[in-house]
Amino acid sequence: MESRPAYASIGRRFIAQVVDGLVAFGVYFFVGMALAPRFGGTTEDGFKLTGRPALLVLTIAGVILLAYFVVAEATRGATLGKRAAGIEVQTMTGGRISLGAAIIRNVLRIIDGIAVYLVAAISVMVTQRRQRLGDLAAETVVVGHSAPGRQRVLALAIALAVLVAGVVAGKGLG
Repeated sequence: MESRPAYASIGRRFIAQVVDGLVAFGVYFFVGMALAPRFGGTTEDGFKLTGRPALLVLTIAGVILLAYFVVAEATRGATLGKRAAGIEVQTMTGGRISLGAAIIRNVLRIIDGIAVYLVAAISVMVTQRRQRLGDLAAETVVVGHSAPGRQRVLALAIALAVLVAGVVAGKGLG
């Protein structure tokens, strides 16, 4: 009898998303501070951009973050957030996902992320394997991973370091 993998809960996925959000904010802040002086959008606490300059910051940060998710999942099976939450992405048969599958599942974050990931949460709740739309399209699953506690803490520490580095380096540019 084959045992069923422990599919990741919404709670663990939420933790992963929060930790990856630290990375995202560090990247976004750094990119914003790097571009704001060029467009006259620096403020005392950071930057304020509207229109095309704001779209440029969002696009550059978005491309960097897409690359972060795709490369981390295709090469290691997990982003820093997933590692900290003790989960990883796999193929339906338990193997490492391909670069193509990583791209598909992460491009679909645009849809899964609607209403602060409400679309993803509903999908995870109603599917047998707890898959969001990106997982369904890429034929992937997110499962529990028995990473040692120190690896999980290290992943969280690295995510926090990216956040701090992005803010400190960004402020140094402004």
